[in-house]
Amino acid sequence: MKTIIFGVLTLLLISCGGGKSKSNSAPSEPVMNNPDALSVPNGFDYKMDRDIQFNLQVLDHNGVPGKFIGIQIFEPSLTLIYSGQTNSEGYLEEVVRIPMHLESVQVQASQVGINNLVSLDVNKDVIFHEFK
Repeated sequence: MKTIIFGVLTLLLISCGGGKSKSNSAPSEPVMNNPDALSVPNGFDYKMDRDIQFNLQVLDHNGVPGKFIGIQIFEPSLTLIYSGQTNSEGYLEEVVRIPMHLESVQVQASQVGINNLVSLDVNKDVIFHEFK
């Protein structure tokens, strides 16, 4: 019985080609051998990040500027990109380098009693938001 099963399995393997490739030709060379032949649009700079100007203001629930309030900017995956604080007038104006692939960031102000976490689109060079 074992020899019959072994024989049937052997015939099946042989009939399936035994795992051999049907093409005996050598692997083809890469299509692009000449980097100068690439079609790169004018202005393309190979950058993986970009600078965004963040103008943020923090006000407490009475409208008083939040002095020296911590501000954190995160990727949507909650990876920290930037950490700083507002000035004595409740403003943070900072250029932050963010990865080019991001479409939005999470910004959090360390101020109790206000909506202190927002998602901001980063489709402009200057982003303004007022926490209040």
